[in-house]
Parts: sequence; structure tokens; C-alpha cells
Amino acid sequence: MPMKRFHNRAKIVQVEDVARDTVRLCLQVAEIADQVEPGQFVMLGPLAPDSHDPFLNRPFSVHACHDDIIELLIGVVGRGSRMLSEFVPGQDLYVLGPLGSGFQVPAGAKHMVLVGGGLGIAPLFYLAQHCSRLAAKTVLLYGAGNSEQLLSTVTLTDLGVELALATDDGSAGHHGHAGDLLLNWIAAQPEARGRDTYLATCGPEKMMAAVAAIGREHDFQVEVSLEARMACGVGACLGCTAFDVQGKAVRVCHEGPVFPAGEVFGP
Repeated sequence: MPMKRFHNRAKIVQVEDVARDTVRLCLQVAEIADQVEPGQFVMLGPLAPDSHDPFLNRPFSVHACHDDIIELLIGVVGRGSRMLSEFVPGQDLYVLGPLGSGFQVPAGAKHMVLVGGGLGIAPLFYLAQHCSRLAAKTVLLYGAGNSEQLLSTVTLTDLGVELALATDDGSAGHHGHAGDLLLNWIAAQPEARGRDTYLATCGPEKMMAAVAAIGREHDFQVEVSLEARMACGVGACLGCTAFDVQGKAVRVCHEGPVFPAGEVFGP
């Protein structure tokens, strides 16, 4: 049965600074929380219900979900995201979702390896929660610019998710990139080869391309989650068209945001 979309007022229950220039926004919206799958997203807006300023709604991956609450990560980089960070509990936001196609975790995979860079951690956090409930080993390889940009991962380690960190400046974890962590993990897991390993990644495009290439070399099943500017979130405006697959335009919001890596970066 097709998943329903809901465009409702959602009550803000928590706004919390969780890293430098990063806010966690928790919304009470049972209709979405009951349906949303890892990798899907919602559109927020209008930010001011009585105004069209700022004009466009904004997409955000679902970062976590529990009971009737969805959690979103807001990177405070411009006027719209600054407005979101200044909302307070008790206020309402308009939310449309769940939207897009999420991760397709293959049945029977023995290793779940998730590689995230920067705010690309958002959908992978929820995916890690999901994978932790499956009978498979789950590892999250997480990189950021420095220690101040890293989110707490205590919730995941409490669930038994294995964790490795990297920072560009070496202030926490490995001095390097998340892709380095994947090479280290493969070297330490000689049995993790072929289709019994599922690899998912989200973050900067260069990082995802490198991760996809490593996964292809080892014949892993690889999916990537893309980010794009969006106006509608439902495939109507074609503003987030990213690439062609067999001559057909693909929309990040509708066919994605999660794609097989081969469709994005080549076989």
C-alpha cells in the first residue's frame, strides 16, 4: 500500500544545541512517526505561517524516531535555518512527509556499515537504530571537521552499534576522513567481503564517491543518500533533478534521496 503523506501542524517539543552550529529539533507528529522509514525526509514550512518570507520550504532527513516524535538535525548556515533554530517548545511548524525513498537494507546481510560525513550523519543515525534491531553487526564510521562538530553517539553505542570517529584536524578519533575509517574497518574484517556486507553512506559528494568506489572494489551492496535543494519535495517542480538513468531524469526527492551507488557514481 502506498505510504500516505501528511501536511500537518507539528508541535515542537524540544530544541537543543547538539554540536557547533547544529540544532536538534524534535517534533510531535504521530502521523509521520508511525510511517517514516530510515532515509526518508520531511519538508518544513512555511516557517512563518502568515508570511511567504522565506518563500521556500526546506527538506530535512529524519534523524531519529520514537513514539510520536521525529527528530531533525538543523545545520545553522543561513537565514531560514537560523529561524528554525530560534523556535521554542510549544510552537507549531507545518510538516509534509514522509517523503522520498529510504534505504533498502538487504535481508540476510551479515555486516551493516554506515559511513557519514558532517550533517550526512542525520539519516544514518536513524538507519543505525533500525539496523541495531536486526541480527547483523552494525558499525557507524563518522567523520567531521573537528571535535566540536561531532554529535554525541551514546544512544547508538547503548544499542550495541560499533563506532569509529574521524576528524579533519585530528581533534577527535582518527586524523583524516570517514573513508579512511572504512579502509581500516575492511582491513580488520577479512571475512567481510561480497554481498553479505551492506554499505550506506551520506555526506559530501567526494566522500560518497570514494566510499562507493571502495564498496564496488569489494563487491559490497552500496547505497548513497543524496542532498539537494528542493522546492516541493514531491517531484513536481523538477528543481532537484540530479542525473540521468538510462536517459531518464531522476529526481532526488521522488526516486531518491537514496539510490544504489552504481546509479549515481557508475558501475
